[in-house]
Amino acid sequence: MTVGLPEPFPRLKSVQTDDRNPAIRLFGKRFFADQGALELLAELLGVAFSHKRIGSGSLICGRLPAQEELSHWPDESHLHYRPAVKLNLKLFALLEASRIDSRPAVHVQHYIDLTRRLEARIQTNEGSAQEVVEWLSDLLRGFQGAGATRTWCAQVFFPITPAFLARETIWNASVANGDGVDDWDTITQGFAHYFSVNRHDFLARGGELLYLQLCNALATDAAVLNGFVAGLRAVEPEAIAPEEEDPRQLHALLERGLQGLSGPSAALDTLVEVIEEL
Repeated sequence: MTVGLPEPFPRLKSVQTDDRNPAIRLFGKRFFADQGALELLAELLGVAFSHKRIGSGSLICGRLPAQEELSHWPDESHLHYRPAVKLNLKLFALLEASRIDSRPAVHVQHYIDLTRRLEARIQTNEGSAQEVVEWLSDLLRGFQGAGATRTWCAQVFFPITPAFLARETIWNASVANGDGVDDWDTITQGFAHYFSVNRHDFLARGGELLYLQLCNALATDAAVLNGFVAGLRAVEPEAIAPEEEDPRQLHALLERGLQGLSGPSAALDTLVEVIEEL
């Protein structure tokens, strides 16, 4: 069986004309070996659990676009999504796990303010509210994933619940130092000035690429997929499970499986929600 290189997905004129390099056609421009498995997973799930849209289409609330949307993906249409930032969660859980020299005074002060607000909401018969807050901070810090040497806001949690999924956020230290900013409200009001969310220094789009590869596979015509399956089975009879032969059946299984990742984590989700609202 002769198999050619796949056509770019989505179908974009810039890719068709500028990026005919076989490696780019297979893996995209941002599939870096130094983006670790945890970061790939966190980025992939970040796309899956965010609201999305294809081009100017309607909002997609599922983990995957519907089969009909995949099969009729318009040309010149990017996949758009916007994952949450969750600065309060990251600051509360990860500030004390970051390098001391990467903790600006304004961040430390907001951390202190967060802990005091959380203490004010806690009623306990055992220990003090301050101790409970310390336990909660230690608990959340236990889910620290990748990026221990980075600033707290650029780190990644183990994605054991969708509540821990947050986009990469980079602190623009030189900008903040130049402005002499010393107030958290000023920082949040000028968020796009003091933080960058589109640099992809660590979440380098490998997870986005894997998500698009999954969409591409599910959008493949059944006849083409059958030929691919037959070729694989000629080499390895057990390479493809029966439920993987039908794109619609596979789509339903993946949607259900991804949805199942948001399993019984209500207590953690509630804790994250409270911290984000402080």
